Amino acid sequence: MAGPMSESDPQEYWRQLDALQAKLGRFFKDRSLLAQALTHPSAVAEEGRPRLLSYERLEFLGDALVNAYLARLLFDFYPGQDEGGLTRLRAFWISQPSLAATARELGIGACLRLGVGEERSGGQDKERVLASALEALFAALYLDAGYPAGFRLARKLWAGPIRKRGLEVLQEDAKTALQETRQAGGLAHLRVELHRGTDGLGLDYPHLGAFQGRCIDRVEACIKHRHLVESGTFLQHPDDKLPALWRGLE
Repeated sequence: MAGPMSESDPQEYWRQLDALQAKLGRFFKDRSLLAQALTHPSAVAEEGRPRLLSYERLEFLGDALVNAYLARLLFDFYPGQDEGGLTRLRAFWISQPSLAATARELGIGACLRLGVGEERSGGQDKERVLASALEALFAALYLDAGYPAGFRLARKLWAGPIRKRGLEVLQEDAKTALQETRQAGGLAHLRVELHRGTDGLGLDYPHLGAFQGRCIDRVEACIKHRHLVESGTFLQHPDDKLPALWRGLE
């Protein structure tokens, strides 16, 4: 079995996993759960074993657990945020890039068991793979030691970053959403300057002038339909189902 983590040398294999467990602050009673959480589907496929023995089932459970753990942390950290604000904060922290960054800090990539092809394509550093493995790891910990153990790990991993980043993640997420919307529509990248005013959220486009909107949803509708940049006009848009790109900046 080839890959960043190979069982051809069992002692080295478990030395690596022990180092990871030391970072987690907890050693597994059932080490097979930990091993499964770090096993990519390509590894079991090459061995001719069932795909069910990869991390995928654990990832399914871990996704729900990470959502719950982060929801509780954010609920405690931001007593002044309503449901919408908390939902947007959680969306940032459970995003694939965010989870992958946490996985990299733990060194999960070096502990993954990958198939030869996946390893050659850089699977140990792919955001999708790292995020999946982190979620699977939380599921394995939950099955091995219970819900509180997983929450303690979540607090250890995210309490500091959540305090440090604060609500700025909402602004970053909003600006990213705008640029992605423009890129999807084939429009050029814009430098966006944001300001708050008595009339609501303001958007400054250096080469188009400043736009001010009383209603965040109308600003959002303009972004969504590209009329703000193309015509400088606001649209009446009663449909509240569109994602609120800018509401986090209030």
